[in-house]
Amino acid sequence: MKSDTYSLVFEAADALLAEGVRPTQQGVRDRLGKGSLSTINKALNDWWQMLGQRLQQGRQYPDLPEPLAESMSQWWQQAVDSARKDFELEQDRQQRALKALKQQQSDQRQLLQDQLSQTLEKLADEVAGSGQLQQQLRERDKEIHQLERRVLEAEQLSRELKQESQVQQAMIGKLEAVNETLRQSQAHADGRQQLLQQENNQLKKLVEQLDRKYADQHSR
Repeated sequence: MKSDTYSLVFEAADALLAEGVRPTQQGVRDRLGKGSLSTINKALNDWWQMLGQRLQQGRQYPDLPEPLAESMSQWWQQAVDSARKDFELEQDRQQRALKALKQQQSDQRQLLQDQLSQTLEKLADEVAGSGQLQQQLRERDKEIHQLERRVLEAEQLSRELKQESQVQQAMIGKLEAVNETLRQSQAHADGRQQLLQQENNQLKKLVEQLDRKYADQHSR
């Protein structure tokens, strides 16, 4: 249940309205000479909300004093006009905010498109650079294959040289064996020749002895 302060606030607001004065929180409190401002403010808000209904009832019940009914109608119209003006201002503010938001979105979209274009250009440059790099890699692979082929050829040549060296070593071994055989044969021949020389010397001495004997025999 509402307190008596509500009734007093309603009566004071009606009195001010009948006098052609817009009811306000301070005006009602001055008229009452007492009361909590928060309570007066809440009651006055309820009074404004019920004003339209009371105006409608005033049309249905024309027994209300004409000055009060006229003042209520005027203040109600002022409240409606004020609300309409506030609505139009808020609508204009929202439209301007929406326009600013759309402009901001458009600017951001343009910025993103510019960044995307720059990214695509950079990517295209990187792709072109990648093509050049791939060409360089292919050329490097070709050089590596050539080097590998040369290494294989060098290894094959090394194996062939090694085989030839082994053959030559075998031939040298055979030649050394033949040389050793020849050396032994030469040594044997030298020994044989020395023996023959000794036999020849002995034969010469024997011949000389025989010659001397023969000469002695004929001299007698």
